Amino acid sequence: MSLADLGPLGRAPLRLAFVAAAALVAVGRGWLVRGDLVDGVPLDIVAFSAASALVSVLIVSLPTALLVRNPEAYRTHRLLFAGLGIGAAIEIVRLANQALPVDLAETALHSNLLAVAWVGVPIGTILVGLGLLRLRSSGPTRRGLLIVLAAVFLAIALVPAGIGLMTEQVTIDPLPFALTSIVGPIAAAFAAWVAVDAWLDREEPRTFWTLIAAALPIQVIAGLLGLGLPIPVYLAAPLDPETLNVLFFSSATISTLLVLWALALAVVAYGRHTPPAIEGA
Repeated sequence: MSLADLGPLGRAPLRLAFVAAAALVAVGRGWLVRGDLVDGVPLDIVAFSAASALVSVLIVSLPTALLVRNPEAYRTHRLLFAGLGIGAAIEIVRLANQALPVDLAETALHSNLLAVAWVGVPIGTILVGLGLLRLRSSGPTRRGLLIVLAAVFLAIALVPAGIGLMTEQVTIDPLPFALTSIVGPIAAAFAAWVAVDAWLDREEPRTFWTLIAAALPIQVIAGLLGLGLPIPVYLAAPLDPETLNVLFFSSATISTLLVLWALALAVVAYGRHTPPAIEGA
């Protein structure tokens, strides 16, 4: 039996490799979520883990989707494909890190896997943005939109941490913080900007802005709850720590899903309004 006997996937070994990677991440993350359920982890935490797992599986599936649309993407969409490939590799690294036995959780291996993820995420995201922008190189861009998106993405990432710093309730390791809370959001805003800019060429992306506008205050609330700080809603009747924990993970899950939904719509709009292939990209 040869690879060709597997049909379209077998005739494209690279596509098959990404399908295998997506299946690995899906099964691995699903197994971890199942373990949480078996161990009696509260459902709010399990829901947050499941939302994060969904994001990971989608990230690893994106290169496959690109190869389905354009089997020669690794030649004609080099920057975009490289960025998506790095994203897929990072999700496999994250899965390996989560699957480490307890006795390895504080070792150099754990730290090295985290460092790879911290550095890889913004690099992959920037490459995705550059690849998308190259496909739109013939059209004008709205640079003011980039500033707006960067401000929003930074607010989503920094507001909870900023609250913690001002109240001296958290300590921050400068390098990981800079990569995950500053460089990462700016890179994500850059990639989102290219997609939303394409969307604006045909229609107003009202749904995108509505979802982002809903996610931002929910993320702020999650940050406040995670730090155990009061919010106006319950100042008059303080909640017990267990309830606060449930509200924190519920808010974080909702915020994650709203941002994911907004970005998915932007990517779909970009695909509708942008030619599927360009030679030499």
